[in-house]
Amino acid sequence: MKHVLTTNLQISALLLASFAGISGILSVSAQAADAPAPGTFRAYMANVVGPATQPIWDLGYAEKVTDADWDRLKKASADLVGAIPTIRKGGFSGAEQARGKTPAWQEWTKKMAAAVNDAKGAVDGKNQMALATAGDTLLEICSGCHMEFDPTAK
Repeated sequence: MKHVLTTNLQISALLLASFAGISGILSVSAQAADAPAPGTFRAYMANVVGPATQPIWDLGYAEKVTDADWDRLKKASADLVGAIPTIRKGGFSGAEQARGKTPAWQEWTKKMAAAVNDAKGAVDGKNQMALATAGDTLLEICSGCHMEFDPTAK
């Protein structure tokens, strides 16, 4: 009887461990499904453009912008300037690049490039008011482009 009880406990423990493992896998799979696929334009926007834009939005209306903040903004604005050619192409795959050739995409890109240049100028001049204005413009442009091309983007 003791042997059967031990075996049943071992089987229960194995089943529980297996379920926990499957649950963990399902959880990781669900998280991965929410993340943009590597090498896609959406991933580029999420991993490069979003992080570079965020400090502009965060610090445009900050109570105080420190020298360290301006250094962070300098890197962020340089990253955005560097991102414009990739954004102009529309992405990496054939379908993304075909979208990038449309007049609507090119118009959004032109607006974004102008706002990015304004943000860079504000950062170079340490002009917080101009930074806030450029950040507001970027928010409008990003929101409008997302509504037109990727309404589910976060």
